[in-house]
Amino acid sequence: MTNSSLSIRAKLLMLVATASLACMAIAGAGLYLSYNRMYQDRVDALRFMVEAGHSMAARFESEVVAGHLTRDEAQARFKEAFLAIRYSGDEYLFAHTYDSIGFAHMNKALMGKDVSGIKDAAGVPVIPVLIGIVKSKGEGTYAYDWPRTVGSSETALKLAYVKGFDPWRIFIGTGIFIDDLWAAFLSQLWTLIGVIAALALPAIVLLALVGHNISSTVRSLAGRMRAMADGDLTVAFPEAGRGDELGDMGRATQVFKENALAKQRLEAEQVEQARCAEMEKHRAIADLADRFEQAVGGVIHAVAREAAGMESRVAEVTQAADQAGRLASDVAVTTEQTSSNVQTVAAGPERPEPTHRGSRPAWRRRTREPDRGGPERRAGRAKTVSGQNGPWTSREADQ
Repeated sequence: MTNSSLSIRAKLLMLVATASLACMAIAGAGLYLSYNRMYQDRVDALRFMVEAGHSMAARFESEVVAGHLTRDEAQARFKEAFLAIRYSGDEYLFAHTYDSIGFAHMNKALMGKDVSGIKDAAGVPVIPVLIGIVKSKGEGTYAYDWPRTVGSSETALKLAYVKGFDPWRIFIGTGIFIDDLWAAFLSQLWTLIGVIAALALPAIVLLALVGHNISSTVRSLAGRMRAMADGDLTVAFPEAGRGDELGDMGRATQVFKENALAKQRLEAEQVEQARCAEMEKHRAIADLADRFEQAVGGVIHAVAREAAGMESRVAEVTQAADQAGRLASDVAVTTEQTSSNVQTVAAGPERPEPTHRGSRPAWRRRTREPDRGGPERRAGRAKTVSGQNGPWTSREADQ
């Protein structure tokens, strides 16, 4: 899992855990360094005392080399001065030969005796181990359990420091109980725990509370933002009242909400305007259709009336044409008869004088045909007709 995929809460918890571990690590390192420093100080103190005894032996050996003293005299003077040394109360120096023979010791019973059988509380011989350190390293330390007092069953950890003096084939050493170092270490540990409890623990708890507050606020803000993104614009952002960065986020989100509400209102207004425009368009189209229907209806009615009048006039014209055709037929018949009569008159004898004044000659008499055309035919007799002898009228024929 990458760091970017962790939630803020997990990251803050990791921060709290890291801070806690860091505090404990710092405390542990401090305690370790403190104990090591105390231990090293104790070793340095033992080395200083052993070096003092070693320097004393070297000084007496220089007297022997210079011929001022014999070795026995030098060793005797060394033992006298050496056994008089005390430090830290009743602590003392000791010296044994490489053959595990007591050379100089505050316990007179050990001097000149085999000390290889001296054992620690665990039953491990101590002198052979010290001789091994001297022969291998020249000097060094060795820790072992030793009775706190002679004949006591209470033991404590004792630290010995030894250094070899080859001219005399002896090693000089001293030892001291270091259980007080552990007591001092425990004292420092409890002191440090108290400091952590008084200072670091409240800081860690405060950090945890702040982290929880931040993570819960961010999660709440993220949930409201998701709801707003889904279209719920009724959500509130109380984080906008905060004065920190989360408050800035809340106020920025509130601006987004207000913009979304304004956009929603604008869209609603646009939809309403579009609906009103559509309704107005429908009304305008309906009004236009009504006016068009009225105008076209009037035109259609006028055209219908004119068509009816034209139809009536066409019927009259047709009737008049039929009548004119009949009149033309009658005129043709009359013309033919008249032409025949004229030819007859032209070919016959000279007309006799009438026997009496009021009678007409026979050639003047004609048979009156029935009036086929009625009043129209009588009215049309005055029209000019065309015959073989030129234009003439029916009235002239009657004369």
